[in-house]
Formats: sequence, C-alpha cells, structure tokens
Amino acid sequence: MSLKAVAKKYNIPRATLRFKLKNPTSKSGFGPIPCLTKHEENSIEEWLIQVAPKGFPRKSDDVLDGVQKFLTENPRETPFINNRPEQGWLKAFLKRHPTLTQRTSKRVTKASAYVAECDIKKRFQEIRNYLTNENLLDVVQDPRRIFNADETAFQTCPSTGVSSLQKETKKL
Repeated sequence: MSLKAVAKKYNIPRATLRFKLKNPTSKSGFGPIPCLTKHEENSIEEWLIQVAPKGFPRKSDDVLDGVQKFLTENPRETPFINNRPEQGWLKAFLKRHPTLTQRTSKRVTKASAYVAECDIKKRFQEIRNYLTNENLLDVVQDPRRIFNADETAFQTCPSTGVSSLQKETKKL
C-alpha cells in the first residue's frame, strides 16, 4: 500500500506516517520519557507483588527510596533531584502498572492499634497458607528450628511503632 492509501484508509495524516517511518523509535505517549526501562519498571512491579502477600507491603517512600538507590548505583541522566523521584513519578508509575494500587493508610488511633487474639490467629493462618502454597511448610515442622517472636515482632502500625502485643505488667 502506498503512504497516501494508508493515510486515507486509517485516517492518519501523511506527515505523521512519514515521521514514524523516519523515526521508528520515537516516543508516542505524552510527558517525559521514563528514566527507567520497561524491564526495570517491571522488576519493581514484580517485587511489590511478591512482598505484599508475605506481609511486607511497601509504602510509597520505600518505592521512591529503592528507585533512588538503584539510580545512584546505575548512573544515568534523570530529572530527579539527588536521583530521588517524587510522588508525581510514583503516580505515573502506578498508571503504567495498573495491577498495582496505592492504599492510603488511615490514621491509627491508640485503641485501634491493639490487635485481638482472632487477628493474631488469622495472621498465623495466612502464614501457614503461604508456606503451604509455596511448599515450604517443612520449615516450621522441623523441630530443630526455633522461632522466637515477642511483642516487638507483631507491629500493626510501623509508622507509630505500636505493637500488637503489649508487654506484661508485673502484678503487685
């Protein structure tokens, strides 16, 4: 097909088709070119998807800090100050990766930060399900392995440092 015929058939200006033929690697979207490759961004997406079900969902600052560290270790020209992207980059990143969502954490009051026994049992069941699905249940069934967890290991609100179990008080 001739350029004129393609332009007419698909209702695309001939100048646009000529430009695309001369510049096949030109960017076709709006905004600046992302400073990370698609492969690098997909790696970040995979990491976020993998750590969330293990009980380690990442906050937006964790993602931005991770990108900053990566860009510092792998120098390239970026529009970021000190290689650290801002919330606008994260917003665009989330648009480019619709499988991810950003959840805003609600302010936790002191009373709501305490966790009931059923919450703890539910968490242990989630861990058991994960280990079963990953064929790793033998890790916790091996009597040679000892796991220690105290009140500092069950944080429900890491930003406030409130733990789900409270230290026992001595009775007088």
